Amino acid sequence: MKTYNKIKILTDHGDPECFKHVRKRILLKNSTLSRFFLKSRVVRELIWGFKCWIISLFYSKSVPIVTYGTGHGFVFAYLQYIFKFIFKPRTHVIFDALWEKRKRKGFAGFMEKFMINTVKHVVDLCIVWGKADVVNFSNEYELPKEKFLFYHYHTTLEYFNVNPIPGKYIFAGGNSQRDYFTLIEAVKNINYPVFIATMVEGIANMASSYPHIVVKAVTPAEFRDKMAGCSIFVECHAQGFLRTGGHQTMLNAMWLGKPVVLADENSALGYIVDGENGLVVNIGDIENLRNKINLLISDSSLCQRIAKKGQMEVQKKEYSPVNVIQYIYNTAITIHCKKLGVGYKDRHIELY
Repeated sequence: MKTYNKIKILTDHGDPECFKHVRKRILLKNSTLSRFFLKSRVVRELIWGFKCWIISLFYSKSVPIVTYGTGHGFVFAYLQYIFKFIFKPRTHVIFDALWEKRKRKGFAGFMEKFMINTVKHVVDLCIVWGKADVVNFSNEYELPKEKFLFYHYHTTLEYFNVNPIPGKYIFAGGNSQRDYFTLIEAVKNINYPVFIATMVEGIANMASSYPHIVVKAVTPAEFRDKMAGCSIFVECHAQGFLRTGGHQTMLNAMWLGKPVVLADENSALGYIVDGENGLVVNIGDIENLRNKINLLISDSSLCQRIAKKGQMEVQKKEYSPVNVIQYIYNTAITIHCKKLGVGYKDRHIELY
């Protein structure tokens, strides 16, 4: 069988801090037109998606396209869908599919149906960060499960100066998809300091009656430092969300050697096995969460064992940003090669 040696790839990636050392950006961020419309996210996403599509049309080599699963990634997919009878769609793999919306009616429902048809006809694969997302997205959007592939998220602390230190407080943080009511109810009668880093309104008032619970908005650097100094990391997710979440924060806590308690059985799948590399309770289960936290506080050997097991797992190279993104690129090229009828072996992909 002929072997595919053209290992270039087109991508719409920007320049997050954790990726800047491992890839070159080929479009988007340096656009003069994009900077002119910088204040309008909608216009900016439209420009980026259109530019990505134009580049794909005029790029002569047969290569796959990798984009984010929202914003300009979907604009690119829409354009491929609309003009599919004129321009043959390129192989398109999206990742970071953080879809939260359930089916709606009216104009919003019409746009969602258009999105679903776009994914069905011109997106080859959607890579998701949660195992449960494969089933949830497939059922909600009536798409085949084969359209989705779970792969674990990556840690993001490798490029920051963060030094884990032994502290004596529980740390929780984040703004999206969090359930701080359950957390506060679980720890309000525990004689142990708690620090919650969030900008969500109303949480400080919720905890104001409990002196051992501190709620404060922090900078990203302060967030990392507070996480690095805690003795136990707790993450509680809200009910009703379509997708899983919190993977980055959870993995970073494990990377720092912190024992993790996660109140979300679905988001734990593929990451945490209860009692081995972390502790897991169901969403909203206040009593069980309280018991798990008390167990870690009272049993230092269990605390250390779980923390060590979690740290050893996520410090493997498979969890680094470099390897996760390379896995995505190789997956895209594998799909592309199957279409071409040629062989391909995974390798490091140099961008241009």
